[in-house]
Amino acid sequence: KNKGSSSSSASSSSSGGSGSGSGGGGKKGGKDASLPIPGKEAKEAAKDVKGKKAKEPELPVAPPAKPAQAWTGKTPVTLLNEYCQKNHHPRPMYDAAPIRGYKGDGPVFKNRVTITFDLGSNKKEYKHFTPDDPSPTAQEARHVAAVVALHGLGPTLPLYRILAPEFRDLWHKLSDQYKQQQEDLKHAAEREELRKQREEEKAAKAPKHKHRVAQIFLNEDARNLIE
Repeated sequence: KNKGSSSSSASSSSSGGSGSGSGGGGKKGGKDASLPIPGKEAKEAAKDVKGKKAKEPELPVAPPAKPAQAWTGKTPVTLLNEYCQKNHHPRPMYDAAPIRGYKGDGPVFKNRVTITFDLGSNKKEYKHFTPDDPSPTAQEARHVAAVVALHGLGPTLPLYRILAPEFRDLWHKLSDQYKQQQEDLKHAAEREELRKQREEEKAAKAPKHKHRVAQIFLNEDARNLIE
């Protein structure tokens, strides 16, 4: 019985010792967990820094471009028809114009438009308008010819405001050509006026004969008869 009691007390003391040991170990482990570990902290900080650097800043997203709206105004052909109707001219006539010096690929087209002017007494005048450059389609060629005719009939009118955007550059080009032609005509008229003025000054400086003696030229037979 003494042995049994002693063994049981020994086992209990052993278990108590182990319990106190484990408790001491848990306390020590908790104390170690609260302390910073330099190597581990440095690695985790480096991971965080790398992760932050890897993220790129978000760029603003541009709104989607609006689709180009189709032209809802009048075409050059319609505007030319209305001009002729308003001014009591016959309907414009379109016919194919010759294309010279074109070296591009693919088919091209060029139209000439004719405007008829009724002068009365069965007299008519025809004005022809032909663009300089060909067009890639037959329909565009008609519109381009109509723009050239509209500009030729009213070069100082701001009709480009009611033209489709693709024909406004052509109108401005024709306006520049018209201004250059007017400048050339102005300079030519000034040169002609200066030439006339110089001729008049030269004639004024030339000696003038106040009394002119009439001269009679006789052949030899007539002279012999008079003598």
